[in-house]
Amino acid sequence: GGALELALAFINTNANALSISVKINPNALALLALVLSNAWALALN
Repeated sequence: GGALELALAFINTNANALSISVKINPNALALLALVLSNAWALALN
């Protein structure tokens, strides 16, 4: 287990929750983009 695996698990967990939120609140899409960019930054460090 490394940072990449943790980041992917984090993305998968949050993507499921955010996919539901996007249907309710379009702003969740912007949040998803932020989460993804932060997760990749952490994985690449």
